[in-house]
Amino acid sequence: MNLIGVDDISKEDADEIFEIADDIKNGKTTASIKEGAVLAFLCAGVPTETKIALEVASSKLGGKCVNIDCSTCFQQNNTLHPSFENTIYMLNVYADFICTYLPSQDAVAKVAEISTVPVINIASELEAPLQALTDLYTMREAKKGLKGLQLAILGGESKGITNSLILLGAKLGVKIAIAIPEINKPSPIYFVKAREHGIVEEFNEPEDAVADADIIYALPPGAKDHIPDALAKYLLSNELLGKAQAGALVMQPLVSESGGSTPLEILESKKSLVWQQVKNKLAVAEALILFVSEKSL
Repeated sequence: MNLIGVDDISKEDADEIFEIADDIKNGKTTASIKEGAVLAFLCAGVPTETKIALEVASSKLGGKCVNIDCSTCFQQNNTLHPSFENTIYMLNVYADFICTYLPSQDAVAKVAEISTVPVINIASELEAPLQALTDLYTMREAKKGLKGLQLAILGGESKGITNSLILLGAKLGVKIAIAIPEINKPSPIYFVKAREHGIVEEFNEPEDAVADADIIYALPPGAKDHIPDALAKYLLSNELLGKAQAGALVMQPLVSESGGSTPLEILESKKSLVWQQVKNKLAVAEALILFVSEKSL
């Protein structure tokens, strides 16, 4: 089984991954992959916490992670250089899994096309499956379920995260409201697919998006050090948080593309789920590897 994007994950698949993660966190599973199994991680620049989560996850499952820097293997159009295909053929012999963190979704698809071992896309410019699974698992844990949950997404600097969250969230019964500047809008195909499964509403004003939110997912609207005044309204602030319902909780990736912009007092408050997201990324990474391993037998 290959997992190229969240479109490859059904509601039943996500539920199974979450149940495996529950068992891992509660010490109720002894499941593992083949002893000494090799997870080859093809990465072109990756956040430290994601890299560590994958390395620790593979180690805990009885395998090992080999990091391969792909920063120089792309052509000008962001496609894999033809010579790099030989590396994939080699990994078919040396590795048991291939995880990718590549800028191009087409490159991920090419790796999966060539590979004879399971391929897991961690993130690309269009998708962030591990982050989306981790975030929805964290919401499920914090709010005791997902069906009917109201999720507001602000800023949208990382289209990959937004794309994956709206599609997988809709599949799992989450009602989604987004307030995102035009420049960061999710890819239209993800809107269309998400709305086939559930409710995804767009708002011009962040206040309207957060009004009924159970969870506010904060992404900056641009590079942290030079956000134009016109986009500043999409930043999560204490004032904006005050317009949400009293029980609303706050999430964001630990490291977004521009370093994050949520005030520290919010991230360190009882409303923040950020460190719970970090903790859960390890359990979800383990669960995802186990799930793909089992489906590939």
